Amino acid sequence: MVKVFRNRLPDIPERGVNGSGISNIAPISKTENEFQAGRSLAYHEVASLIVECSNVFNLPLEALDLFDFNPDNLL
Repeated sequence: MVKVFRNRLPDIPERGVNGSGISNIAPISKTENEFQAGRSLAYHEVASLIVECSNVFNLPLEALDLFDFNPDNLL
């Protein structure tokens, strides 16, 4: 199951300790314009789905190389 998830998540910006995507996206409350707010909201929705699916399949996020992964930081 881990292999399936890893193959489906190649573009998750926050993969591993040195990820540079989600951690560089400003929370919605601190965005400069509506486009950035929408982008943060979209990342939050996708990241929340990843967390939900990993819980359903009893798969720790660390098994997917997602460390300190908290989608609520984008709100």
